[in-house]
Amino acid sequence: MARLRLAVVAAILGVAGCGGDDEAATPAGSSTAAPALSERCVAADSSLMAPLGGGMKDDQFRLKNGQAVKSADHDDIYFVSAEIYGPDIEDVTIGTWATPSLGGAEAIYSIDDISKEYSDLRDGTEVAELAADDDGVEESRACVEAAR
Repeated sequence: MARLRLAVVAAILGVAGCGGDDEAATPAGSSTAAPALSERCVAADSSLMAPLGGGMKDDQFRLKNGQAVKSADHDDIYFVSAEIYGPDIEDVTIGTWATPSLGGAEAIYSIDDISKEYSDLRDGTEVAELAADDDGVEESRACVEAAR
């Protein structure tokens, strides 16, 4: 019994001694942390996510983790990306839309193929002269990835 106690105490002390400075153990130039959110990222709240979600083709599809970025290419446009989830969606699926207002009271346009596939919102590339390669589109998607 005494040997068992001694073995347990030795094991506990051995594990406690294995700690250390995690930063010192990480090689220079490598990172284990998630990518940082850009300072341009703005979390979309329910005032925008509700009408965006209301534009989905099927009420079984939902949106989460909405992130918006103000476009430098357009004075009055925010690109908003969000994760789409629901039945038969196994991988991370991110769609991107555009709107002149983060408050959800103005038009919302679909921008990329994903948003056009899953939502009934008007095609912003046709009716609002917006493009999937405009400033803010890719960054809004990156914001969603970083916020996951």
